[in-house]
Amino acid sequence: MRLSRVLTPWPAVLVVAMFAASGCGGSSKAETAGFSSKTTRPDDAEAMQLITQADAICKRLNGELVVSSPANKGSDLPRSLRQNASLEAAALVKLGALTPPRQLAGDWMRILAYRRTLQAQLVGLAGDVSAGDSKRAQALITAKVRAHGQLRSLAVRDGFSDCAVVGATPHAHG
Repeated sequence: MRLSRVLTPWPAVLVVAMFAASGCGGSSKAETAGFSSKTTRPDDAEAMQLITQADAICKRLNGELVVSSPANKGSDLPRSLRQNASLEAAALVKLGALTPPRQLAGDWMRILAYRRTLQAQLVGLAGDVSAGDSKRAQALITAKVRAHGQLRSLAVRDGFSDCAVVGATPHAHG
């Protein structure tokens, strides 16, 4: 039996991976249950400055991420995944250079950690898709969906909007 048929038909994995490449499919209401999705923007000017600066970087990144389409499959998909991982890594350098105020420092470090995790998962997913390893690709996609949900819950709670998502995932502001 071919490995690509073990858990999920390979075409289905490719479709999900295309969404993962562009950041789509981040989280559902069920995944963020227990977390308030209501934005709680801090009153502190320093916190608002961090949020504004970070969201500007994330908005730019989200617009640059390769949007996956049916044409972006097969041998093009790993390249798109790696390109998105590279864009995310560059944005992480900029985001990491921002200085959070004390009240957001812990959450900010966790937000950056989730984004680093998602970036590393893109690299891994590119390798899995290139190797035709649907089982590992599916496991990574599942982990990415979970990380997207955790990122979104934390970032939205702290008042971020564009940094609460990765890619073209629609999100609510409020």
